[in-house]
Amino acid sequence: MMADKSDGVRNHFVYRYFDAAGDLLYVGCSHRPAIRWAEHKTTRPGVCAAVTKVKISGPYCYTKAREIERAAIRTEHPLCGWTPDKQREKVLRSKWIDERISTLRADGVPYFYAVKVAVAEAEDVWPDPMRSPYDPPTALSQIPA
Repeated sequence: MMADKSDGVRNHFVYRYFDAAGDLLYVGCSHRPAIRWAEHKTTRPGVCAAVTKVKISGPYCYTKAREIERAAIRTEHPLCGWTPDKQREKVLRSKWIDERISTLRADGVPYFYAVKVAVAEAEDVWPDPMRSPYDPPTALSQIPA
């Protein structure tokens, strides 16, 4: 079902997920929070397992809900999910990794091994800002040496 995003329709909600310590884990916006929760359980099971409290506000029109969500992400700094600060760090990390891969490739290192090495080394220089303590290991760790 497609959500009506016109400003005259108030059918969107802003939700916040908290852990047992009261730390903000995630902020999101949806016109179907219960269905969105089910989607999160599939894509972010570790985060969802840590959630002990959910706060939902609304309903708002789509534009207002997105405004509230973006402001909350910028000012409340959720542990998981995207934030502007994490995006900046992600860009810097990606550039560093790309440069390191190029250097390794120039030294004759096979591509997949160069990626694995560069990403591993990046953890010391630019830890992955998008990783949370609740995320499962990535497929990258499965690349053979």
